[in-house]
Formats: sequence, structure tokens, C-alpha cells
Amino acid sequence: MQKLVFAAALALATPALAGSLRITPIATMGAPVEYRQGRAESLSSLARTDVALMIERAVIDERDFPTVRLGVKNNGPVSVNMVPEAVQVTTNQGVALPILTHDELAAAVEADERKRESRARFAAKLDAVGAAMRDQPTRPNPSVQAGVREAQEETAAVLDAIANRGFLAQTVRSGEEHMTDLGLGPLPKGVTSLTIKVTLGEETHTFLLNVAR
Repeated sequence: MQKLVFAAALALATPALAGSLRITPIATMGAPVEYRQGRAESLSSLARTDVALMIERAVIDERDFPTVRLGVKNNGPVSVNMVPEAVQVTTNQGVALPILTHDELAAAVEADERKRESRARFAAKLDAVGAAMRDQPTRPNPSVQAGVREAQEETAAVLDAIANRGFLAQTVRSGEEHMTDLGLGPLPKGVTSLTIKVTLGEETHTFLLNVAR
């Protein structure tokens, strides 16, 4: 079931035309926003836990993975579990986005890029056959033939870009801190805001993000 939900999320996340998105945290009474070394940070402090949300790269491509990190500090007497199920990300459209581990992100990228490489190979084959069947055979179109190599290079580049992405689960003991990438894939088209809720034990921290095009 999780794979089906994940596949649906990826289908929603592929826009027809790529553009740029700007992601900024919205200050609330419970989570004010500060800017440190050019990065936006929102901090929520409750009785037993602190959660910081950091936007490391505000402007991204629509097909890119948002660079959002979560930091947790456990000030309570018992351990808390920082797991994907503890985080809920909802769009302004009411869509719940999956929280993905690094392996899940990498698998999604590889599946998407395999499709792209397959299309490039098919186009190159058609181009070569068409060139050979002309009354006066010509050489295949170099730009079409280069499509396969370009698709492979793009796959390598995207996998390198997500090397440190994906949610890292951790049991955070009393007095300890933990930081993880949020583990978001490309955002669905039409998203203008995100609500992020982090539940640790009996405490829930809420953050708001604005998404502008």
C-alpha cells in the first residue's frame, strides 16, 4: 500500500513545465523565524521538547527535492522516537506528503530516470532506423543519439544531489539532540503552503511554510 501511495505522490509531483519555487517559513506565535548565515530557521519550544525547522536552500527547481532539515532536542525525562510516522506534512490542498528515507528517495529517482533513459534509447533507435531507410541514407542525428548519455549523466547528478537527503529515524534519549533531512520529494503542482506537524510523545510542534512561484 505504501508503494502505491508513494507512486501516486511521484505522479503528482511531476509538472508539465519546470520552474522555480521559493520556500520560506512563516512566523507564528509558537514558532518564530530567525535568519542565521543566510538560512531561515523556525524554532518551536514546548515543555519537554524543542524542534527546529531549517530551510537550507530557499529557491529550488520544481523537480528538485526541498532542502528542509529538522532538529530535535529532548528536554524531558524519557526517550522520544523521531520516526517518519511522527511527522505530518500537509499541503494547502489537503494532500498529505510522504516522508521518505534516503533509500526510498534513491529508488524513486532511479525508477524515474530509467524511464527517461528508456525513452532516450527508443528515440535514438527510431532516429537511426529512419536515417538508414532514406532514399539517400544519412547519419543519425548526433543530438538524438547523445540523449542516452545525457540521461545517464542526469541520473548520476540527481543521485549525487540527494546523497544526504532522506529521513533518518532515531530514538532521542533525555538530554540528547538529533537532526535529519525531512525527506520530501518534489512538491505537487499548485502547492502554495505546507503545514508541518512534529509529534514527540504528547507534544506536537507546528510549522508553516510558504511556497511561491
